[in-house]
Amino acid sequence: MSEPGVVIPVVTAVALLTLVLRFRDPVRRSPVAAAVELLSVSLAAGLLVELALAGSSWGDITATSSLYVLFGATVAFVLSMVRVIAAVLLTRRRQQVPVDAVVSFGGVSALAALLSGAMLVAAFGWGVTVLVAVVAVLRAAAHPWRASEVLQRWTWPLRGRPSTG
Repeated sequence: MSEPGVVIPVVTAVALLTLVLRFRDPVRRSPVAAAVELLSVSLAAGLLVELALAGSSWGDITATSSLYVLFGATVAFVLSMVRVIAAVLLTRRRQQVPVDAVVSFGGVSALAALLSGAMLVAAFGWGVTVLVAVVAVLRAAAHPWRASEVLQRWTWPLRGRPSTG
């Protein structure tokens, strides 16, 4: 579909632009966060080059990239649900966070990740599947988190309970 002489420089430029934009966030400038960013963007660029060079038509490229994105997004969502559960356990504020909703969202996401992962393994093998999963995990790990920030996003107002304030 595409020539390596065009695809590789374009993907490299997009990867470098992505890194520049990500490094605008001061949290991502620490040595560990920067290394994780660099690794995840490099792996994603490698997947993008493989995708562009292997596709025989725009339909193939769209279908393949959609499968990559679906699997990566569901893995990332499972990881975010794990963060919420960890934040609830660390802060012991179960009454403020709908743990049943978090667990059910996480469960549905885990099932979606399993099914989309199975499709990815069937279509492209374990190597690509592991690579996409590693990119998703690195993306989740690239941004440090604090339990209070996670709980602020997931806290629901307490109805019918006395105020402690």
